[in-house]
Amino acid sequence: MAAHRAHGVRTSLSALEPPPAGPFYAAHGLTNLKRLEINRYLCLGWHEQEIADQALTGKLGRPPKLAKEDSLALRGELLRHGWMYQDEMVWWLSVERGIFITQSTISRLLKREGWSRKTLRPYAIDRNEELRGYYRDSMRRYAAEDVVFLDESIFNEKTGWRHHAYAPIGEEMRYTQDIKRDFAFEE
Repeated sequence: MAAHRAHGVRTSLSALEPPPAGPFYAAHGLTNLKRLEINRYLCLGWHEQEIADQALTGKLGRPPKLAKEDSLALRGELLRHGWMYQDEMVWWLSVERGIFITQSTISRLLKREGWSRKTLRPYAIDRNEELRGYYRDSMRRYAAEDVVFLDESIFNEKTGWRHHAYAPIGEEMRYTQDIKRDFAFEE
């Protein structure tokens, strides 16, 4: 069906007078182009209700595969166990929430939520800042050539040898673990 133009009415967007502007229109998400289009319809003789009936309601595109509740549940799980790989996040969502998504969906979600992969910083549960300060003060008495350090790294069964985890951008990923040493090597 061919569109008919009313005689004497300009249809060029640039030739129209600018429609009303202000905070009311900005708050309702009307762009300048959309306001010009509405003004053009009004100049063509359309009534406000006819224009409103033509407006699309709701969101465009397909619905998201991951609901807001599911992404919040994944966020809570990552705050507790941020060292999960993306395929483990997919597995966790399928087992715990019954949602079947792909790894690329997880990747897009992490990017949209502002999470990044960063170095994992383990901290002992019984960490004592006063003793740490005393140790640092006492170590200042020694020169670097006089000190020998032994690597007493502890293998954590939860994380294995993972040294990276996901955390919000701007925050470091910390987790506390139970580190107990029965004896230390001394000479």
